[in-house]
Amino acid sequence: MDKTLKLRAGLLSCLLLLVLVGIWHAVTQAPAAGGGEALDPEYAMLMGLSAESERSSGFPTPGEFASSALGHLASPFYDNGPNDKGIGIQLAHSLWRVAAGFLLAMAVAIPWAS
Repeated sequence: MDKTLKLRAGLLSCLLLLVLVGIWHAVTQAPAAGGGEALDPEYAMLMGLSAESERSSGFPTPGEFASSALGHLASPFYDNGPNDKGIGIQLAHSLWRVAAGFLLAMAVAIPWAS
């Protein structure tokens, strides 16, 4: 491949990424002040919010996503109890389950293959 073609392809990929992140940012912006609907009081109480809080789409902005991802990646192996583990520990458990299932399938299938 020609180097200029690779460069153009890389620039186009970066441009498409920026356009998609820009669309994501524009779509997830909060509505103008005073224009949003108030939450249902029971739902607000269930979610720990006040009833006067405005509705949100529930979809994070790119900045909220980045800060949350960095928070999870900053300490991937923490263990604060049964329902609060770092992403590294969760990934290790998932990989172990996949490997165990694969080994179990091999133990059943290989003896019957011949």
